[in-house]
Amino acid sequence: SAFRAFGGEELVRDFLQDLPGGFWTQFIVVMAVIFLLGFFLDFIEIAVVVVPIIAPILLAETSANVTAVWLGVMIGVNLQTSFLTPPFGFALFYLRGVAPKHIATLDIWKGAVAFIILQLIGLGIVGFYPTLVNYLPNRVYLTSKVAPPPMNPRLQYCLQEYKFANYDNNENQLKTAISSIQAANLDYLPEDKVEIFDSHFEKTSSIFDLVKKVKTTDNEYNLFIKDYRDLHFKVRKKQKKILKIDKNIKRLEAEIRNLDKDDVSDKNNIQLKIEDLKLEKKDLNKNIPKEWKEKNNQFKKIYKAKNIATKRYRKNVDQAYDELIQIKTFIKDGELLENLSKDFEVLNNKIINMELDNAQKDIDILFEKLSEISGTDELSNKLDDIISAIDSDEVDNEKIVSSNYEAQSLFNDEVNWRNKASQSLADKLEKYDLSIKDTIGLRLQSRLTKKQAKFVSKCRSVHRDISLNF
Repeated sequence: SAFRAFGGEELVRDFLQDLPGGFWTQFIVVMAVIFLLGFFLDFIEIAVVVVPIIAPILLAETSANVTAVWLGVMIGVNLQTSFLTPPFGFALFYLRGVAPKHIATLDIWKGAVAFIILQLIGLGIVGFYPTLVNYLPNRVYLTSKVAPPPMNPRLQYCLQEYKFANYDNNENQLKTAISSIQAANLDYLPEDKVEIFDSHFEKTSSIFDLVKKVKTTDNEYNLFIKDYRDLHFKVRKKQKKILKIDKNIKRLEAEIRNLDKDDVSDKNNIQLKIEDLKLEKKDLNKNIPKEWKEKNNQFKKIYKAKNIATKRYRKNVDQAYDELIQIKTFIKDGELLENLSKDFEVLNNKIINMELDNAQKDIDILFEKLSEISGTDELSNKLDDIISAIDSDEVDNEKIVSSNYEAQSLFNDEVNWRNKASQSLADKLEKYDLSIKDTIGLRLQSRLTKKQAKFVSKCRSVHRDISLNF
């Protein structure tokens, strides 16, 4: 805390961020410092003193976007060398204690060199292949009971890679599945349910064009950033320096305001510092390439097109699959709706006999039951019309009977089409669902399958550069 209070952490951050080469230069310097400290300090001291300072700096570097698990393992493997490095390695003290007296301490130190080299080779392997560290934690998490649903934003990049590979491999099968369900007889369905089907087919027919659009914009983006990335990195580095200069200028200006009128020399000194900072800022602004604004605007345009194409695709597949789920739920709830037949029959008899008070109570009970059944909003509205007719100042018996007739007819129609669909359409929809749930409907599943989790785990185990987003 004292180190941070006196600005030590900021000095370390500024030193690391000013190094050429970005994250990997920073990382190599930090690893070298930890390795050298291992000669004189034990691992606990290094972990307590060094790690809290350097870890936030390295994890905040967007150009590498490393995981905390990987960084922790890298530091841990590096710290293991402190057991072997002379003169204060714990393992060396132990070996000195058990080795015969005629073996010199220097010989023990020499013998440890090979194992130190092996440790450093292991460090290099783990650094070069981050999947060795990141894969298992990702897989355990994504296959656990608390795994996030596929809709989780952090999974979208890898999930899209998985889906697009499936589209490429199974395009004909998907088109066949869509065509087969499209050819099914839907004449007995209510008009509003047919509209849901039509909307679903319209969206599924455009999916492959949207996928091509996403791939095209991705290719344009990847092609553009090959030359743009270096420019972006250099300019952002200069802009960070400019921001620091602005902060320092504000701090110095605040110091001037807090000085007494008699402190003329101090004011002049601070003013000179401010002028120097302004000159440095001016030089930095001059060094920003002239093509930066044009290239940056091009990047924003391409990036926006890429995002729009991706969002359109995702919205399309989500809505298409949601409509399928709606229809399946309507059919599935047909049995629950049919169980209300006696309730509607009792209601019908009471209205015919003009037992309106009792009928109103029955309708209130029906409202509660219908609220648990999907696709019954229109039926609830018909029952509400009966309530309105009963509660009106001038009771119109004909209107009550007419509203009841409409409600009873609608109820019978709903039960009939759902029963017929349950017999002739439900199995086809289930088979259709199985054929599209790993592609079109993947984002709306409750969790990933083991196969999907393994793919996403491997994909997320690789560190991706996200610095262009900042």
